[in-house]
Amino acid sequence: EKERLDEMTLLYAFCLTPLGLIHQLKMKTLVAVPLCLLGLAFQATLSKDVLYGEYNKGGVLCNVIVSVLLVAAFAVRQLNVYKELRDNLKERPWCTKETCAVSNDAIGQIECPFSGLGASMRCPNCYTCVSSPAYHFEDKLHGYGKQYVINWERAKDVMRTSKDPVIGRQLLDEVLDYRCNPYFGTVTDCCVGCALSDRNYFGLDMLLVITCVYSLMLSTLPYVIPSYIGQRATLMVLSCAAIFMATCCLLITLKILCTSLYFCKIFNRDIKFRHEVDLDNHWVLRKLVPLMLGRKGAIRVANSSLQNQIHNEKAKFVSLASKLKPLK
Repeated sequence: EKERLDEMTLLYAFCLTPLGLIHQLKMKTLVAVPLCLLGLAFQATLSKDVLYGEYNKGGVLCNVIVSVLLVAAFAVRQLNVYKELRDNLKERPWCTKETCAVSNDAIGQIECPFSGLGASMRCPNCYTCVSSPAYHFEDKLHGYGKQYVINWERAKDVMRTSKDPVIGRQLLDEVLDYRCNPYFGTVTDCCVGCALSDRNYFGLDMLLVITCVYSLMLSTLPYVIPSYIGQRATLMVLSCAAIFMATCCLLITLKILCTSLYFCKIFNRDIKFRHEVDLDNHWVLRKLVPLMLGRKGAIRVANSSLQNQIHNEKAKFVSLASKLKPLK
């Protein structure tokens, strides 16, 4: 019964992974179409040209495409700019003594580090108090698939350092409820800083590993069990799926890079990040960010641009202040 359950879980994860990739990349998954068609053409025309044993020209060329894409994704992750942006977000510089509060009564007295407005919500992960436009709400797809607690270390700290058992239990529940769904790259309610940081460097990292493993598995399956997988149609489907997964690995890596860079750029005046990334020294990134994030290059939060939300909120705030001014 347990083995059957494990098999069902693996099948469930295998089915969810492509859906999660499409959810994260949307129309950018179409980049994989030409490469998949190229793989199909290789298998259709060159599969009969046997090189050695079970190895044929079509399969080898498809595996070369997969290898190049995976190596490119790995190479991007080794770039200094990638590592600097990861350090910027994982340090959570928006979380300071001035912006954090444990007591609910103190939330309204704090200024949101992202928008400059009065705070009305508290992040369950870093305890930063933020205004509503700078708060990330759970995605609708978050409930599908397995979820993982993101910050076990913080849970241990809460248990060890909390003096008030009531507040300690409340904080512990918040930390344990703060979870990530790696199949769709989603996180539960939190501030936009933690949402981006944990989505990019926890959720999408896990999705990246899962996708990479599936890509390698699909590309090598014909050579592991050749007696079961020998038909040309089956080889074409496996090669196409492997190339699609490998392409998504590279696209997910580029999305992590671009969203992190954009986030650091729009908040570099309000938040002091450890590393300052100069786009003048990275002409490729200047072209890549609009390509990956759209013409406006906006991070999507709660179905609208974070910058637009903050702008609209400030406009409403100014409008209300001008109306109340005669009453003073």
